[in-house]
Amino acid sequence: MKYRNKLASTIMSISLLAVISLGVYCSSGVVRNRFEIEESCPEDKIKVKSLGGGAFLVEGCGKKQSYVCLEAQWNTVCKKD
Repeated sequence: MKYRNKLASTIMSISLLAVISLGVYCSSGVVRNRFEIEESCPEDKIKVKSLGGGAFLVEGCGKKQSYVCLEAQWNTVCKKD
C-alpha cells in the first residue's frame, strides 16, 4: 500500500513539473512570435528571457519589450508590460 501511494505521488509530481515546463515554453513562443510581428524583427535575432511568474523580457533588432503571460486551459494570453 505504501508503494502505491509513493508511486502515485511521484507520478503526480512529474506530471505537474511537465505542465509547468510546457507552460513556460508555450508562453516564450507566443511572446517571440508577437515581438517578431510587432517589431518586424526576424526570429533568429530575437532572444527571450523568462523572468518568472509568467513575465518575459524579449530583445532583438535593438529593441526591448517585456510581456506578462497567463495560461488558461489551452490558451496563452500575453500583454505588454
